[in-house]
Amino acid sequence: TLSRSLSETTLTTYAAGPLCFTQFCNRWSIDKDNRMPASPILLSAFLGSHAGTVSSPTAKNWVAGMRMWHIINNAEWHSDHEWVRLALRTACKEGSRFKCPLRSPVTIRHLRVLKEHLRTNEPYGAAVFVVAIVTFFGCHRLGETTVPSNTGFDSKLHATRASEITFSTTADGIETVDICIPWTKTTKEAGGTIILTAHGDDICPVEALKNHLKINNLPKEASLFAYRKNPVSNKDLNNTIPWVHMHKQDFLKMVNHFWTFHSLGAINGHSFRIGGTVALLLAGVPPKMVAATGGWTSLAFLGYWRRIEDIVTAATSQAYRQKTITEIGVAFEKFRIQQNLPVSSL
Repeated sequence: TLSRSLSETTLTTYAAGPLCFTQFCNRWSIDKDNRMPASPILLSAFLGSHAGTVSSPTAKNWVAGMRMWHIINNAEWHSDHEWVRLALRTACKEGSRFKCPLRSPVTIRHLRVLKEHLRTNEPYGAAVFVVAIVTFFGCHRLGETTVPSNTGFDSKLHATRASEITFSTTADGIETVDICIPWTKTTKEAGGTIILTAHGDDICPVEALKNHLKINNLPKEASLFAYRKNPVSNKDLNNTIPWVHMHKQDFLKMVNHFWTFHSLGAINGHSFRIGGTVALLLAGVPPKMVAATGGWTSLAFLGYWRRIEDIVTAATSQAYRQKTITEIGVAFEKFRIQQNLPVSSL
């Protein structure tokens, strides 16, 4: 069906739109024949009734959900109508007070605290640590390294133990790993590659991956960062110990438990992508290489940096020196010039 083109998380998010729209129509006794397709007047009234009561992202997700609902039912969609556009703009503007507070990026300090508390010589600890390290240094989204739920696992969307993992060594003798993943938020089914480089320290992503693969010894059908429920011994030659997926919310609950205990503050899934990006830039990795690591085009990466700049600045006093942030800004300006991108990109 058409709904299968969406991930479980997106489908759940979009479902709220048609549900709230139906409740609105029921409340005002709107005839069912007039609900599909929804007229510009009805859509505008629906959005207007919720202006100032929901956040901007919620309003936009409702409209996206309504659009998908119409597409699935092969019905005409009127979101391009100026009334609907203005109604959505008003709802977003009035909902600004519901905006979630900025979350600080994950830092090297976060990772080292995590390493101190996890038993990385056991299946669960090894899996939690590798997810944190790979997501961070790979500059990827947490939804691309974890699974939403047991029923939400799909080998077409999530990497498995059978996914291609290539270990190689550069001419300089530095070990690298490329992990092929079947789906990303931006490339969809074209997939992407998580690129990791060895550091030779206690939070080396290459070593964390090797440790996880060895300790959990997963079957090909398991998600890549799943874990065994109990330690795997040498006697378990048939790999009979059951394994479970690494669920996104369970993972966040675990890492936030340690980080809040150390007064580092709770983070969300996107904090890894932001933190990894900043860490690589602070380490002197050229923006062009960081863009390739995170799967951005040059222009998209400049836009991404502009969006997260306020978050990074807010965290500067605790995690970074202001001088280093300024240096990153200079590096981005050089990057813009090298890529022949307009000044408006920054």
